[in-house]
Order: sequence, then structure tokens, then C-alpha cells
Amino acid sequence: MRRLRWQVKLAASFLPLLLLIPLAGGEERKEKTAGNETAVSAVTASAEPSASPVSDPKTLSEWRSVNPNVHWLLHFEKEGRTLPVLSGGDDAYLMKHDPFGRRDDMGSVFTDPAGYQPDNMVIYGHSSKRRDEQFTFLKKYAESSYFDAYPALFLESEEGMQEYGVISFGLYDLNDENTYVMWANQWFDDEEDVKQMFSQTVPYLLQKREGAVYNGQHILTLVTCDMQEKDSRFVLQALEKEAQ
Repeated sequence: MRRLRWQVKLAASFLPLLLLIPLAGGEERKEKTAGNETAVSAVTASAEPSASPVSDPKTLSEWRSVNPNVHWLLHFEKEGRTLPVLSGGDDAYLMKHDPFGRRDDMGSVFTDPAGYQPDNMVIYGHSSKRRDEQFTFLKKYAESSYFDAYPALFLESEEGMQEYGVISFGLYDLNDENTYVMWANQWFDDEEDVKQMFSQTVPYLLQKREGAVYNGQHILTLVTCDMQEKDSRFVLQALEKEAQ
């Protein structure tokens, strides 16, 4: 637990004056393979953006022509937002450069390197007091009216589009050693571990969707900083919806 808390807070060392968000994964992560688990070192090399990128990419293939580390698109359709999600490369670099490779304190939206989608895909992005970019807008989910009005988001990969239903939005003070942080785990042993994780997050929730049921679906966890408190994190969780 203490190591995971350290991993979540680690990004503060890179952004002492501005936008603080946690790193995904840290020095090691566990990747499931057929029948076993192996420790995998975090990728440190950053992919070079394309020499002739698309100037205004819209599709996943266009984004990948800009930067091959773009593996997903996050669509917030009702909000009219689409965000490229990077995986691979150095986290410190991604927090200070946009997907085009340009220096930008808003950085990129990113997740831990993985050969395939984990049980819980934890995605990190900056917030800002001045710029409505990346995950700045997530704090709106703290309002009941917004939480109710925007219940879904979509994750696009090369395999297609998958809808997720937003089930909760919480606030976690990482300065408190007793604060629960297992929502940052990518892998769980079984469904009971996941249900335990969800039950432990309840005291921290600002909003909760009644009737949400976990039956082994993929989880999306979006993490950003609370611009009012240095080491507090807003966390949105969503469950994969079954195809109709």
C-alpha cells in the first residue's frame, strides 16, 4: 500500500510549481501472461513524433501517424471532447510534452505501457486553473447535475469502440497515510478483489451511480489533480458496458 501511494504521488517531483498528477505504474508494473505474472520494467524511451504529422488529427490512425505511442482515443461525446491517450515512453516527458512532441505544461494524457488492456486501465492527465484542456473538465463531475447529464464515455482502440458507464467520482487526499489508493491498481486477483476495491472507495465519493454492478468488465479510472489542494486527486471510475 505504501509503495502504491508513493507511485501515485511521484509526479510531484517533476512539477513542483504547477500541475501535479500521479504517475502510472512507477518503476515496475505487473503484466499478466498466460497463466502467470512477470515484473516488467517501465519503458523509458520516447517515440519520436512523425516528421510530417497530420496537422489536425481526428481519427486514431491519424493520431498514430503523429505519434505511434497514441494507442487509444477517449471520447466524451456529449461534451464534444476527444483526447488521445499515450502509452509508452518516459512519464516525465509525457507530463511536459503534448502528443506532437511540443513542450507544454499541460502535457499528454497517458497510461502505463501494456501489451493489452489491464483489468483496470488507469489514465492520467493534467488539470489547470487557466486552460480548459486535458482533464481540467473532470472536476465538473463533482456536481450532481453534470454527473447525471454525462453518464457515458467511449474508449477507441484499433479493435473498435467500447462504451463505458461512469459509476463514481471521488476525491482522495494523498497526504493522509490512511487514504485508500488501491483504485490505482491495474491488476486484481479475482472479482472479489475488485468488488472490495469499489467498496473501499465509497467514503471518498462525491458522486455515485446507483445500481452499477461489476461482473468482470474492464474498468476505466481517470485521474487528475485538484487545483485547490496540492496532493489531492480527483478520480473518475467507469465500467465497460456490454455490447447491445
